[in-house]
Formats: sequence, structure tokens, C-alpha cells
Amino acid sequence: MPVILKEFINFCSITYISVAYHFKGRGYYIIMKKVKEVAAELEVTRQTIYNHIEKLSPEIDEFIKQVDKAKVIEEPGIEMIRENLGIDKQFDSSKVEVLEKENEMLREQLEYLKEQIDRKDARLDNYQVLMREKDQEVKQIRGEVPDQQQGLFTRIKNYFKGD
Repeated sequence: MPVILKEFINFCSITYISVAYHFKGRGYYIIMKKVKEVAAELEVTRQTIYNHIEKLSPEIDEFIKQVDKAKVIEEPGIEMIRENLGIDKQFDSSKVEVLEKENEMLREQLEYLKEQIDRKDARLDNYQVLMREKDQEVKQIRGEVPDQQQGLFTRIKNYFKGD
């Protein structure tokens, strides 16, 4: 086995969920999974996995190891549990159909939301045009009124001065 692959597998065993276990003297690696991973893969609880480990105890013990306070199971042990649970490795066609329907529904929702965003963008553009027009009207009014404002300001200032 190339050295790079061995280093990668060692790296995986330290940092990632899957654990690589090296049999001393044999020079090869066997990929193992934690009980939590096996439970997620088989869509059962961890307790179910532990119960099946107990049921298959004498023959499955050689495929179960304790690594860093975690129980890990080699692939043959996972297969034994899968067979004991009666789970087939093949894809469940009903699940695929459900996923395809969900996917289509999500695509339709996405299209609807995109249309709503486009409508809101158009409204926002209209509001911006209206705001520019109102700003121009206000500027025109302010341009006409400064003399009146100045006269009012002067009168108020003089009133408080006491002149």
C-alpha cells in the first residue's frame, strides 16, 4: 500500500468519524465504523446495534474493537448486523420515488419564490422612481420657498431678541 494512502488513512482515524485500524505485522488497513455511524447508515438506533451485537456475540466479537473509548465495527461485522436486521443493501425504490417527488416539489417552490422576488424587485424599482420624482418636487418647492422661510426665520429671531 502506498505510503501516502497509509498517511491519509492514519489522518482519517485521528480526525474524522471513520476509523482506520492497522493490524500490526500484516501491513494492511481495514476500514471500521463507529456504532453511531452504523446506526445512522442502517437507519436504526444505537441501542438496536448494541442489542444485535449481543445476539451475535460469539461470532461477531472478532469484528468489534475498542478504539479511543469508542466501539468500532469492521465491515464483515456490519454485514452480519445488516443481515440479522433483514436490511437489503439495494436501494429502496419507494424511497427514491418519494425523494424524486420531494425534489420536484422543491423545484416548483423555488420557481414560485423566484417569481415573487422578481415582482418585489419591480415594485421596488417603481418606488425608487416615485421617490426620485418626489425628491425633485421637494427641491423645487424648497427652491421657491427659501425667501419665505428666511423671512419667517428673521421674524422669529427678532421676536425672541425683543426688537
